Order: sequence, then C-alpha cells, then structure tokens
Amino acid sequence: MTAPEAEASFLPAAMFLDKSVLGCRYGSSRPQKDIALYAELYRPAPSSSTSW
Repeated sequence: MTAPEAEASFLPAAMFLDKSVLGCRYGSSRPQKDIALYAELYRPAPSSSTSW
C-alpha cells in the first residue's frame, strides 16, 4: 500500500486518448470470475460414502 501522502502526476491531455486513471482498495474485483468462485465455495461437496 502506498503512503497517504504519495502523489501521482500525469499529463491531462493523456486522459483524452481513451485512457483513465483507476484506483482500487483492498485488491481488484472481477465479477464474472469472482461470483462463480464464491458460488463454487458454497456448493456442498459430493458425498463419497454413498455407493449404490
């Protein structure tokens, strides 16, 4: 994590070239992958003791 007094500089003209400045706290989010992973974590494990 960077220090609270850290600064970043960039040319404002760079913002008009389909670029953006994005910030994120506590990691990044990938909803398409993360939600599927969370669902898989809560899915009950198959029972190996059941044999027919």
